[in-house]
Amino acid sequence: MTVSPAIAAITLDPHSRQRVHDHLRTAAASDVAWLDEAVAGLLSRPAKQLRPALVHAAAACGDAPAGDDVARCAAAVELLHLSSLVHDDIMDGSPTRGGLAAVHATYGAAAALLVGDHLAAAGGRLAAEVSLDAAAQWQKAYRAMCGGQARELVGTHRLGTARDYRTVIAGKTAALFAAAGHVGARAAGLPPATAAALGRYGHHFGMLLQILDDLMDLLSTDLLWGKPVGQDLRNGVYTLAVIHAAASHGPELARPLSPDADAAALAAVAKAARTVGTGPVIAAAAHEARQARLALRVLPESAARQRLSEVPHQYLISVLSERPAPEHAHHVRPHLTRINETEVKVSYVIA
Repeated sequence: MTVSPAIAAITLDPHSRQRVHDHLRTAAASDVAWLDEAVAGLLSRPAKQLRPALVHAAAACGDAPAGDDVARCAAAVELLHLSSLVHDDIMDGSPTRGGLAAVHATYGAAAALLVGDHLAAAGGRLAAEVSLDAAAQWQKAYRAMCGGQARELVGTHRLGTARDYRTVIAGKTAALFAAAGHVGARAAGLPPATAAALGRYGHHFGMLLQILDDLMDLLSTDLLWGKPVGQDLRNGVYTLAVIHAAASHGPELARPLSPDADAAALAAVAKAARTVGTGPVIAAAAHEARQARLALRVLPESAARQRLSEVPHQYLISVLSERPAPEHAHHVRPHLTRINETEVKVSYVIA
């Protein structure tokens, strides 16, 4: 799987990737043949492994080389992520994941549920083997992820507020990135204040990723974004652009947002969301990118800190420049210049 050059600073090198994979395989091993087969299939799939890479990137902000505890924390975080993907596919009824059959499509929903549970249990045990702090951060992330998904589930086909949206994505996405930054720092022996800062960085970076992912669900194509788009509206999940569009259009969007809305009605909502919602969503994403970088100010200057600080803005610009479909790119262009102008001012202030 190709990784955007914009996030190359948060990418596992081959040696670290192999160490993490070895821990994944060992921790998730069982004495049940079909379970091992299902897990092996998951572990063999191409993966960006952003979360374990952030564990290593956070650890690199210290002076010591990444030890085995860093690799084990990275594997613990990835196991929880994999567990959430298996469960997400069951909840969404998605037959595929990354172009390959989802676990529940191959083994059935009941078996897939057990696979996800098994992966989570393996990750929790691995974190506990490192330290009580790693276990606590892992458990905190797991609980937040469940809470975020629960809020999204109960909010299906209901139009929430921007605050509701942020609460959902803070749990279901950002919490695990926050844990990755924190446990990576602590596993490398960095002080609690530094770990907390890298946890905040992970939170804001995770928020940025989810905000952009939701926007591209409206603006991109399957090919450009690398996964099916147009899913949220069909599934009754109303993300930030739709929330802003509804606030602007008022009651006229109430009918299209009903559970029995037809394709034409949903297309009208999507059009309104692109027209009215793109600007506010980009502003929200830019805010998260700035906050991620600001979180690193307490760290001593280093090449690792500099690389991390550049990633959020670079990723934001990369996605907005390269991923919208040609017919929707005009919704984005006016905002790119403003983002870059603001970034220059912010860089001058905090450099």
